[in-house]
Amino acid sequence: MQCYYKLNCGRHIHLEVLFQYYTYRGLIEGTPNKGMNRRLVNEAQEQAKDKLWLRNETPFLIQPLESPISLPKGYRYRLREDGENEPAKIPSIVCLATFQSQQPAKNPENHCSSLSIVWFQNEFALPIDPTIEETIRGIDWNALANDWDY
Repeated sequence: MQCYYKLNCGRHIHLEVLFQYYTYRGLIEGTPNKGMNRRLVNEAQEQAKDKLWLRNETPFLIQPLESPISLPKGYRYRLREDGENEPAKIPSIVCLATFQSQQPAKNPENHCSSLSIVWFQNEFALPIDPTIEETIRGIDWNALANDWDY
């Protein structure tokens, strides 16, 4: 299945590489919280550098929406003043992807450009969640993408 997008700027891109895994894959017991979510987002960006063969680049992050978790009455957790232990969850699937364009973003002497993106959604892709697709279409490709030669 091929995945093509036309960005709001008119540029055409296609999905080149996609890795996915469960956000809370190592959580055996306990409740997700804001501090854990922040660490998992940072870990996803590091995983992207590894899996997507990024040099010293940082992938573009579509910040996940965090939802509070209501706990049963009487359940206690320790809430630090900074709120790090406040129960909250982010979408259950981490997506690490590279998109490519057949035109350069900055230097016309190059042949193509690409951008690696990290996002979270509730189901395995494909399809990509519509709100994520909308964000991808609105990306400023020329500012964020990297040019390459074949």
